[in-house]
Parts: sequence; C-alpha cells; structure tokens
Amino acid sequence: MQTRNLIALGAAALCGVAAYAQAAYPAWAEGNTYTAGTYVSYNGHDYVALITHTAYVGAGWTPVVTPTLWKDLGPSSGSATPVPTATPKPTTAPTSAPTATPKPTAAPTVTPTPAGCTFTNWTEGVIYQLGAVVKYLPNGQFYKVVQVAGNGSDATNPTISTWYWQPTTCGGVTPAPTATPKPTSTPVPTVTPTPAPGCNYVTWTSGVIYQLGTIVKYPANGQYYKEVAVGSNGSDATDPTISTYYWQPTTCGNGPTPVPTAVPTPGPTPVPGKLGKIVGGYWPYWPSSPVRIKDVNPNYNLIYLFAAVPEGGAPGTTGRVIWNAPGNGRGAADNLVSDIQYARGVQGRRIILSVGGAGNGMSFPNRTKSQNFVDSIVGIYNQLGGFDGLDWNTFEGSQAPDTGEMIWISQELKRRYAGFIISAPPAPWNSVDKTFCQTMVQSGALDYCAPQYYDGPNLADPAYVVNSVNEWVGLIGETHLVVGLGVNSATNYMSIDQAVSTWKQVKAAHPNLLGAFDWQIGTDEEQGWPFANQLKPLINP
Repeated sequence: MQTRNLIALGAAALCGVAAYAQAAYPAWAEGNTYTAGTYVSYNGHDYVALITHTAYVGAGWTPVVTPTLWKDLGPSSGSATPVPTATPKPTTAPTSAPTATPKPTAAPTVTPTPAGCTFTNWTEGVIYQLGAVVKYLPNGQFYKVVQVAGNGSDATNPTISTWYWQPTTCGGVTPAPTATPKPTSTPVPTVTPTPAPGCNYVTWTSGVIYQLGTIVKYPANGQYYKEVAVGSNGSDATDPTISTYYWQPTTCGNGPTPVPTAVPTPGPTPVPGKLGKIVGGYWPYWPSSPVRIKDVNPNYNLIYLFAAVPEGGAPGTTGRVIWNAPGNGRGAADNLVSDIQYARGVQGRRIILSVGGAGNGMSFPNRTKSQNFVDSIVGIYNQLGGFDGLDWNTFEGSQAPDTGEMIWISQELKRRYAGFIISAPPAPWNSVDKTFCQTMVQSGALDYCAPQYYDGPNLADPAYVVNSVNEWVGLIGETHLVVGLGVNSATNYMSIDQAVSTWKQVKAAHPNLLGAFDWQIGTDEEQGWPFANQLKPLINP
C-alpha cells in the first residue's frame, strides 16, 4: 500500500562526472534535498549522490548506511585533484552485463491513444522510468510512475507498489483515483422518453458522470434513480444503488415509487472493550475481482476497507470523503453490505474504513470541514450497514496532519459509536508522524498506530524494522503499536520467512505488541495466504 509518499526520489544517471576528493565539500545534513551528482562530506569521507532524494529529518539515512543513495569516494584528502568515477552503464545494458532485474529483449510496443496519450502494456520484469504510463492488462487500468529509485521502477507491479505508481487516465487531466475510471470525455447517453408525459431517463452506464436532476434506469434491477446531490464533478461516476449521497430512488412517470435496494439496519458493533491481538489486512477497492469480504482467510480478524477518498481530490474541497465500490468480478460489490455484516456478526471480525491513501492527503483547517467529514463518515456507515472504526491515512507526504481537528473528529466518532476504533498507518521514520501518533494516543483519540515497513528503500530490512519498533514502543507503548508488513516477491517487500523472523524478534522484545497487518489481502490470497496462515499463530496463538 504504500499509502504514504515516503521519500521523494528522482531518477538521474551520473554521466561523465568527476569526484573531487577534498574536505571542502559541504557537510551532509538531515532535512536537505540532494540532487544526483551532489558532493558532501560525512565522518571524514566524501560522498556523491547517486540519485536525487530528500534526507528527511529522523529517517537516519546517512551516507554511511544508504549505499543506494550515496557512493563513498573514500577519505577526505583535502586535494582538489579530480578522481574520475567509473563510467556508468549505458541505458541499454550490453548483453555481457545484464542487470539484476530482467529486461525483455524487445521493448514493449508504444500505443498512442486518440487523445494523444502514449502508454505501454505493462510487462513483468520491465524497468520503467519516471513519468511512464502503462496499461495493466489484468484490470485494464492505467498507472503512471510517480517516483523512482536507483533503477527506475525497480520492475515493480503497479497494483502492488503504490510508492512507485499511481492510478491515472490515459488522456488529458489525471483525476483522483476512483473505483470506476471517469471517461476523459463524458459520454452523452441517449435520452429515452417513457410513456408517461414529461419524464425522460437514461440507462445508467458505469463510468458516466451525470448532472444534478438526471434520472437513470439501473439495468440490473430495473429501478429508477434521480441525482439529488453532486460532488466536484457531477455524480462522480458513482453507482446509484450504493452512493445514497448522490442518488435517491424515484419513479419515471405516474407509477408507484420503486422499492429501493434493501440496506440492512446498521448492526451492533462488537462488544466494546480492550482490543484483542490484531491480524489485519488491507482490502483495496481497485482490483477487478477481489475476494469477497466473507471469504477472506479466517485468520484475519481485522479488515481495512481501502479507501474512501477526499471529495474534489487532495486535500479535499469540502471535507467529505467518497467511498468507491469495489470490483465485482466475484460478487464483492453486489454482496458488500451483507458480507460486511456477516463478517462482523457471524465471523466476529472488525471492519475498519481507511480514508486517504497515496496521493489522497486531507486537510482540516476549520471545524466546518471537520463536521463535513464526520457527516460523510456517518453516511458511509449507514450505507454499508455499519463498521467498526476509522483508519487515518490522510496525512500524506508533505500534508501535515491537522492534529487538533483530527482529535475532535476521532472523539466525535467514538461518541457516536460505542467501541469505535481509530487507527493510523504512519511513515515509520517521519518525525511529524511520530509526534502526531504520540499526541493522538495521549489524548485518547487514537487506539493504535501501525507504521508501514514496506514499499520504500530499506523499509523492509528486518534490522531496520527491529530498531524502529523499539523507538515506536518508547513513543506510544507496546499496546498501542501494530507492525505493518508487506509480504511479496516485489522489490522493497519481505519474504514470508523474513516476516516470520522479524515478528519473532519484535515479539520477544515487546511481548505486548498489539499485532501486525499485511499489505495487502489480495496479494496474500494469490500467494496461498502465507501471511494469514503463518503469522496468525505467532501473533494470536
């Protein structure tokens, strides 16, 4: 998930530069942004930046411990005599020196779209450069490389590595990601008059943006719906059977009002009290055929619905958030409400709504936006029949959290719903996130924080995780800490063996840790549920 923009890395090759072994280079310091080719001194050695990056305060990414970011030029000699660096490899590597990441023998065919957008079909093992747009064939969606490391996209999968990739359109303006991609130009549906005089409707079509007052006929149930409210872009391509903020059942003529799709009365939340050990997983909306909630491996006792996003895009124009329907390939959308309530009432799981995510930070500069946020959460709560908590994923990259208002929002939701859980998945190295979590926990507004140890350079290093967890325990305590892991064969993720070993180490040092989560449930299913089956007995025996 990388739901957070952890660091800003630019891709830049070092071509024909000379390294000067002299102590006159400026001293390396946290908080600075270094472009590729910049020289610094640190602990008596000179270094040259291999890629553009920011040395965030608190991250501890000194030149000594980050060989992917810096090249050690040796001891500072005070001499200005240039020492040539090794000639970098050309973009197209010779056949005698293949890179560690496999590259296809032929470059993917570039396909121009009528709107002038150029994309390639994503191919496993290919390294894409900053700004590249790909089409992911399994779901037909487009993704853009928004950040790079030392080797471009590091051959990552755009549906997994959200640190490198973000959903996009292949056309004009890139909108905030939604469950159903909005067309670059809104189709104009054919208006079909009904026998009743004066009533016009259109057949509802997925992905179409409708305007205020439009009446649609929903082909799946034959009923009519009228758009009664709009977002920043009309109906925001929402589904009238799901998004009751935008749509209400209506008639199209003089006939009886159709019976709206049944939505169960919100069921009771699990008995309030101390949280048990958490074995959690994120369930994103965007896969075309996600596993149904009720069919998620039973070892998961907490499921994050990922994610509701800010209305109008980041940082939110109104404060409201919009829940996007999941893919329906296996019936996850059609059965979402009943599956959530079955998971809560019969299976005894906790369901938490995550808000925000990568590229979807939110601001709460005033009480009006905060109240709108609360109202929209209440609306989604009623729409889904109830859920058990909120996951703050809204303080994104440079988007500093409005802690005071977020405390008010959290406490207001806890007041409305008994036992309501409030969580947050911070960047483990970020000093702002550390202060936020500590303040929220101390105020009683936050039940736990779950730092994300994946999808960024060095974050999945077991040694880093162990040391970082020690620091977080000191900040908020064992019982308020969940460890966020990513088990995947992709770059900057752990193998299941590494995850098991890491958990055993942190659990031995801190036996009262609250639990761990995995990014993401769909990937765990594809791999045969290694996280659920191997971590659950260790976390919650």
